[in-house]
Amino acid sequence: MIKFFRKIRQNLLNEGKTARYFKYAIGEIVLVVIGILIAFQVNDWNKQRIEKNTETLYLKAIVSEIKSNIQVNQELIWSRIDKKLSGLYTAKAYAEESLDVDDPVKFIMAVSYAAVFSGGYDMGDAYVYEEMVNTGFMKSLSDNKLKKDIIDYYAIQITIQQRLLVYASAYLSFTNHLRPYDTQNRSELSEYDQAEALQAFKTTEFRKIVDAELSYTYKLRDYLTNQKRRGLDLIDLIETKLNQGNNSQ
Repeated sequence: MIKFFRKIRQNLLNEGKTARYFKYAIGEIVLVVIGILIAFQVNDWNKQRIEKNTETLYLKAIVSEIKSNIQVNQELIWSRIDKKLSGLYTAKAYAEESLDVDDPVKFIMAVSYAAVFSGGYDMGDAYVYEEMVNTGFMKSLSDNKLKKDIIDYYAIQITIQQRLLVYASAYLSFTNHLRPYDTQNRSELSEYDQAEALQAFKTTEFRKIVDAELSYTYKLRDYLTNQKRRGLDLIDLIETKLNQGNNSQ
C-alpha cells in the first residue's frame, strides 16, 4: 500500500503537478494519522475489555470465597457452639458447687468438649483478596464503594482473628492436661483420671478459666454473626454490580 501511494506521488512530481503533490501528500499523512488513532482506539478497547473480564472473574471469585467462609464457619462453629456453651455452663455450675455429678465420665466428656475451637480461630480464607492486592488489581477496581467494602470486609476479618487471640483462655490446655485423649476411645478414663479431673474442676483457677472461655465464646459468636452479615451484604453488592454489567452488554 505504501509503494502504491509513493508511485502516485512520484508521477505527480514527474508531471510537474507540485500543488496536487503536496495536497496528496498531506492527505496521505492524514490517512496515516487516522490509521494510527484507530489502532490506538482498538488497542484501548481491547485493554478495557480484558480489564473488565478480569474484574468480573475476580469479583465472582470473591463471592465464592465469602460463601465458602460462611459455610466453613457454619460447619465448624455454629453447628457446635450450643454444645460448647452447654459444656461451659456445666463446668461453671460444678466449679461454683451448684451441681452434683452422678456420671463422672459423662460429666468430664461434656466439660472437655467445651474446649472445641478454643485458643483462637481463623475466620476464613483471603486468598482471592490477597491476590488482587498483590497483583495491584485491587487499586484499579472501577467501583470505589465496592472497593472500600471489600477492603473493609477482609480488614475486619484479620482484626477479629487478632482480637480472638487476645480473648483466648487456657481452657484447652487445662482440660487436656488432666487426662490422656484417645480419639478412637474418647470416653476411656481411669478412675484416677476421673478423680483428678473432678478435683481440678472444683478449683478457683478453673472457675476463672471457665469464665474467660465463656467470654471468648460470646465474643466469637458475636464476631461471626456480624461478619456473616457483612459478607452477605457484600455478596449482594457484588452480584448487583455483575448483573448490571451483564445487562449493559
